[in-house]
Amino acid sequence: MILIIMNEMKEKIMKKRNAITLMELIVVVVILGVSVGIAVPVYKDVVVRADVSEAKSSLRAIYAAQKVYNLRNGTYHLYTTDINAINTDLFLDLNERSWDYSVADNPSASPAYLGKAVYKKTPAMTIQVEGYLSVKDGEPYCSSPVGCKY
Repeated sequence: MILIIMNEMKEKIMKKRNAITLMELIVVVVILGVSVGIAVPVYKDVVVRADVSEAKSSLRAIYAAQKVYNLRNGTYHLYTTDINAINTDLFLDLNERSWDYSVADNPSASPAYLGKAVYKKTPAMTIQVEGYLSVKDGEPYCSSPVGCKY
């Protein structure tokens, strides 16, 4: 008798299930939620780092183009925030997807910069490149009081 009951229980357990249980579904949803909770901030950080790298590269190009412009014309490019004028006059190909770029005509003024990029997204930050008699000549740096961990 016990053997028959055991066999019946074994058959019930071994039967193929056609659906998942509510508990399995909850476990999967929790795992996905935790994964997304970890992945989204990491992704945002990677995007900001890529944007900062883009700005630094563009500012190095602005710096070099300003130096060439100065050699040709005896002065730096006039102050402008017009990306089309910057691209045309300095022979660059910058885009303003994430940054607002500007160039300055007086690198000895205070603050002394040849190019500046202001981030359009969060966190707010400004990166600039200096020239002339600056200690930071040609190397882009973050000039914002906050948000410059990149």
